[in-house]
Amino acid sequence: TREFNTETPCNTCSSCLGKSSGPCQNPTNKVCYDYFPTTKTCPPGTEDCSKSTVVKAMSVLGNMAGPVGDGNCHACFGKSSGPCHYKWSNGINVCFDFTPGTKRCPSGTSPCKPQACEVSPWTKWTKCSKSCGGGMQTRYRKVVNPPSDGGMKCPALEETQKCNNYECRGECMDCKKGTSGPCQYKSGRCTDYRKSRKGKRKRCPKYSKECPVQDC
Repeated sequence: TREFNTETPCNTCSSCLGKSSGPCQNPTNKVCYDYFPTTKTCPPGTEDCSKSTVVKAMSVLGNMAGPVGDGNCHACFGKSSGPCHYKWSNGINVCFDFTPGTKRCPSGTSPCKPQACEVSPWTKWTKCSKSCGGGMQTRYRKVVNPPSDGGMKCPALEETQKCNNYECRGECMDCKKGTSGPCQYKSGRCTDYRKSRKGKRKRCPKYSKECPVQDC
């Protein structure tokens, strides 16, 4: 059983401005909206993220998705916060909330542009930690572009799964050169079990003995 990242966000665009959410997004100011009631039609001036050619547009990406961001500007001056900002000539960035009751920024301010975290493809699985008896293997990915302005946060960068879950077999350790197997003759020659019907206990050939189980 694989153990994957389970922080899968709800059905919304991945980088919505402020506290807005929904499957439809205004491409200019990044504000998100719901479909029209009882339909899957987006309001005029918005785009359906699920139909975007860019896969990262939707946050419903299974283990490719990170937690939904807060949609607020970053590097805000002092205790100011919100999805809208005004940058003074001296470089100070003051942030503001939407105009009460709306999804519009106050006059004289502009909306920030949330960007979702982007990660690289998974690496190949590492070698299993055990050759039998149940081991673990891992794969990794790295951050290509970190999130900004409250966009979708980065997902898990490491993933594990179980491997080689079959029971360890007693391979003989001091076999005669060129032979191997779980059964051994007095001469030192090793061999495999006799063929047996499915479900029947495996047995060594006549005149040979089964070697003890070795640690994996």
